[in-house]
Amino acid sequence: MTAQTSAGYTLSIGTTATNPSGDSFTLIGEVTNVPAFGKSFQEITHNPVSSRETQKFKGAFNAGSVTLDMAMDVNDAGQEDLLTALDSDGLYNFRLEYNDKATPSGHGSYRIFKARVMSYTENPAGVNNVVTAQVQLGLQGNITRVAAT
Repeated sequence: MTAQTSAGYTLSIGTTATNPSGDSFTLIGEVTNVPAFGKSFQEITHNPVSSRETQKFKGAFNAGSVTLDMAMDVNDAGQEDLLTALDSDGLYNFRLEYNDKATPSGHGSYRIFKARVMSYTENPAGVNNVVTAQVQLGLQGNITRVAAT
């Protein structure tokens, strides 16, 4: 695949189902930005005096956190689901689908991940602004990558 724009991707929220492959997802409307996310490992170093070399190893991994930007829409079912998830300690399934279908009847490549909704803040801003919201997701576990069809 060649480079592509971000235009047309979608982010959806599911339930707390253990297996996300059978989950139903609700589109989160008005999302304007999903920042970089992914697994990062803690670096462990070892410095044996005999070799004078720093050896590096992988420690625990952190799936990371992301802060979503969106225009606030009180009638959006996906945003309502985010607010419900905010009041829960559960891990929710999320699906980020890119706009890269291989065939007209297929689906774009997508990422499935689990996260807790850690915050939902509103920004009324000024007269020449759209009322926005920011939602912080605390990712946990592995991110599953599925190819476009």
